[in-house]
Amino acid sequence: MSKQIRVNISDQEAKLIKEIGGFWGRTGADVIVEAFRKGLSEVLTTYKAARGIEKPLSADPNYEDKPEDSEQ
Repeated sequence: MSKQIRVNISDQEAKLIKEIGGFWGRTGADVIVEAFRKGLSEVLTTYKAARGIEKPLSADPNYEDKPEDSEQ
């Protein structure tokens, strides 16, 4: 059973959703549903990493996951 939901978004948001959907060959509605399920920031981070716009820190060979020293 499917439900219909109306969402008001700006022209800029609509353009971004269309761009993300087109990149993955999906519809804008798929992108919106994915954003609700995973969280918008995760969807945008994944998209930016896939496009090469922004790489997650873990992809950087110089990145080391170390706690910062509090004593100096």
